Amino acid sequence: MLTFVLVESAGAAADPSEYKPSDGVYSMQMHFNWCGEAKTPGERMKRYEKFWELQSPKESDGYDDSLHVRTVRHCGYRLAQLYAELGRKKDCLKMIAWLEKEDDALDVGAE
Repeated sequence: MLTFVLVESAGAAADPSEYKPSDGVYSMQMHFNWCGEAKTPGERMKRYEKFWELQSPKESDGYDDSLHVRTVRHCGYRLAQLYAELGRKKDCLKMIAWLEKEDDALDVGAE
């Protein structure tokens, strides 16, 4: 009787856009840095989109602190750039509009 056992490597089943902290402790900054380490623009985009889903607040006052604000906006700029590189014009323009709305430094009438 022949018996086959399929062994799947841990890395093969894992989604490459899913961040898994090596020490088991989540760090927003380490997650953001990991996103930029992907080898291709498509892989980086998927990673940044997952980061965006996790960290982008649903309400304008949903940020934890200034580091959270800056990191989410930095992610937005990275996504806009990647969308442009990958020919996703509509997504790029949508992200730029969001960034302009969120950037209070652009409100010149508030002086």
